[in-house]
Amino acid sequence: MGSRNKIVRQQSWLQNKATKGKQQIADRRERRREEEKHPHLKAERLARNKTKTLEDKRVYPSSEDYYARRKRRRVVEEQPADDAAEAADRAEDGAKEEEDDDVMEVDQNVENIEGDAVDSDIASLLASDDEDEAEESTGLSKADKKTRRAEAAAAAEARRKELDEKKEAEEAAARAAHEDAMAAKYSALLPPETPLADGAEPAQPKILITTSRHATIHRFAQTLSDVFPNSTYIPRSGHRYVSHEYSVREIASYAHNRGYTALLILNEDQKKPSGLDITLLPDGPMLHFSIQTWVDAKRLPNHARSTGHVPEMIMNNFDTPLGKLVGGVLGRLFPKDPELIGRTVLTLHNQRDYVFVRRHRYAMREKRATERSVTEKDGKAMTGVEDVRVALQEIGPRMTLKLRRVDKGIQRMSGQAFEWKGRMEKKRTVFQL
Repeated sequence: MGSRNKIVRQQSWLQNKATKGKQQIADRRERRREEEKHPHLKAERLARNKTKTLEDKRVYPSSEDYYARRKRRRVVEEQPADDAAEAADRAEDGAKEEEDDDVMEVDQNVENIEGDAVDSDIASLLASDDEDEAEESTGLSKADKKTRRAEAAAAAEARRKELDEKKEAEEAAARAAHEDAMAAKYSALLPPETPLADGAEPAQPKILITTSRHATIHRFAQTLSDVFPNSTYIPRSGHRYVSHEYSVREIASYAHNRGYTALLILNEDQKKPSGLDITLLPDGPMLHFSIQTWVDAKRLPNHARSTGHVPEMIMNNFDTPLGKLVGGVLGRLFPKDPELIGRTVLTLHNQRDYVFVRRHRYAMREKRATERSVTEKDGKAMTGVEDVRVALQEIGPRMTLKLRRVDKGIQRMSGQAFEWKGRMEKKRTVFQL
């Protein structure tokens, strides 16, 4: 009996689903015919059904670059005009509401007078006497009363606007104080660079690359040693029971005593790279990244081969105090004097708190007639290079990193005294980098 009922329920559900689908198709066809006759209906439907994406919900932090300041200034200049327009609309709506209230009051009085058939004359006389007494006592006409109401509404609107501006100013001051505190906190983690003497060359970074315990991803670590100049890969794997397993603190001490300036640890999960830990020697900080994507160079179509030259660095959108800390740590992994003859460029692009690592080789060529010129950030053509275009060929590998934690110093157990970690902020809609 139960199986029979189950079959009946299944058939009924399928029939209802088919009927609903046919009705949806018929409605869609009818709506298409109507929109072909009246095109404005489609525009209204699309404007009404606009989906709210993550970009609409996210809040970008205020950076101190020129373009962000100019954009904020333009928004502030346009704000008074918008406020004036909103105030005029509110005043007009208020006047309409007052007129509607007056009409409703008159209609209500007429209904009351008509409903009371016995004392109609007495009610009308009393009403006229009350109105005469009110006008004599106040001495105001309807126009004066309406003017007073409008003035009171304008005064209330001005008070509300003043309170809103005061609240916004307090929030902006609190936000600026928080950003200053975070900037002081994160800038203190980054060790200061030693000033150079006159004629002295900048110190070259020296990087030690290793893996997690008992790792098998030696090929990926060798690829990292090709990405970072002046780096050395030393395998960390050994016999599980015989060899001594060195801790991160021991490896960092070993590396610092031999002149290394940074330590990179490539973590493994299911024989694939899953994380990258970057430590500045000798005192940190230590940044923990998770590797979201890793694409080898051999999987890139028409990829170039590495020539071993020191690449040029391009770092984008590291604007917040935490972003400047991350950018400072990543910038210290590469020499300050790139070899321009190699025409190699390494890009670290931060977008929505994901760091995209790309490596290309570029070549200058003349611009074709069908191509556009190179533009600035504001969209205008860059002066001096109107007839020049750049051809790029990716070298690889591709990496996408996500910051998970910032540790203070090099600890015996990672995460004991962290300075920042993911999901620590209360506002999830604010980008951290």
